[in-house]
Amino acid sequence: MKDAHRYQKIVLFSGIYNLRPLLDTYIGKAINLNLAEAEALSVVSLDKIAAELLIVVGSDESPKFKEQSQYIAEKYVEKYHAMNISDCYKIIPGEDHFTLVTSLADKNSTATKELLRFMLQK
Repeated sequence: MKDAHRYQKIVLFSGIYNLRPLLDTYIGKAINLNLAEAEALSVVSLDKIAAELLIVVGSDESPKFKEQSQYIAEKYVEKYHAMNISDCYKIIPGEDHFTLVTSLADKNSTATKELLRFMLQK
């Protein structure tokens, strides 16, 4: 992440953070993803992240979305030793990566409340 030091807080919503598994899939082929790009665009090492991090995933996600989100959260806690995984990793009931983002339009949604809590905490 270019200029990563400029960011104080980052929120990741139900993402795929290691793109290497996509290389041989229909998605990887459709976007002509190659190994160099997959490695450059992946954030699994966390070397590119120098900010507080909140990882949000929906409970209705596919196992791969959940696995990658939990992996990033575990690596983040391991790297910074300053928090519990429950502080940076939130599973939002009844959501997936489509509904999770659209739920942000509702100020009373769990996703919105978690986002605001994180962004406003000192």
